[in-house]
Amino acid sequence: MSLRRASVQYGVPYSTIQRRFHGTHSLKYGRQPVLSEEQEDRIKTSLQLCAEWGFPLKSNDVRGVVQQYLNKLGVTERRFKDNIPGLDWFKSFMKRHQELTIKLAENTKRVRAELSYEMIQEYFQHLEQSIANIPLFNIIIYDETNFADDPGSVKVVTNGALNTLIGQLTLRKVALL
Repeated sequence: MSLRRASVQYGVPYSTIQRRFHGTHSLKYGRQPVLSEEQEDRIKTSLQLCAEWGFPLKSNDVRGVVQQYLNKLGVTERRFKDNIPGLDWFKSFMKRHQELTIKLAENTKRVRAELSYEMIQEYFQHLEQSIANIPLFNIIIYDETNFADDPGSVKVVTNGALNTLIGQLTLRKVALL
């Protein structure tokens, strides 16, 4: 059967059949994702880095980061209430990036929490580079006051390759907004 004949017989536009037949359909089938693959890869890398540094994010945190990212880009996504992705988006994101896993948070073992003078110096050198171009009003300094001693059943996103999560360190932290 020719492409034209199939078009007429099944009521499908000829151009659609032709693109499908020749494999030139450039987009994925179904609803297009909100973020590009490159943007999602950046988020994935950031999540892995946060987990590696001992600050794994919960699903609500990830969704909040995406909301802030969309707001900063000036993008308003109709599918998201108040531009916040839903749990279904988060679950789909995790399926698309299977190198990320969800694990229960745990406290840091005392041996892992021990720091040397050199480690602290290196931390502040990296911190200085990280916040070099950030306005002071976007920097919040906080300590362990709001951290729970027992994370209990808090589920966080981490790199699947990490065997254990680094939990609450009793150092002063700097959060960047």
